[in-house]
Amino acid sequence: MSNTYFSSIRPGKKVGDPTVSMLSNIMYKPDGQLLYKLFGADKDWDVLPTRVRNLEEPIEWLPMFRNKRPIPKRKYEDLQMIKKVMPSQFHSFYDGLLFE
Repeated sequence: MSNTYFSSIRPGKKVGDPTVSMLSNIMYKPDGQLLYKLFGADKDWDVLPTRVRNLEEPIEWLPMFRNKRPIPKRKYEDLQMIKKVMPSQFHSFYDGLLFE
């Protein structure tokens, strides 16, 4: 499924069917299936009607910036504080953030 995408996540197709704004949860399964739940519905997951499209060519994601952009110092300090409740394997990422 690496060269595919979903053209829509609307659970219905015609007037009166559920719309995107009614979705409460979406679950993507590794086999490519999308499941959904609606707000206020107390039932199991429903399968989203399939609207999978194939890409003509793979998408090449280009970086928006040449260098990392610094974040405000206050945000950096807040992120340092949350490291206390975070697994230590992620600490180095937060330590390496640039700030103003």
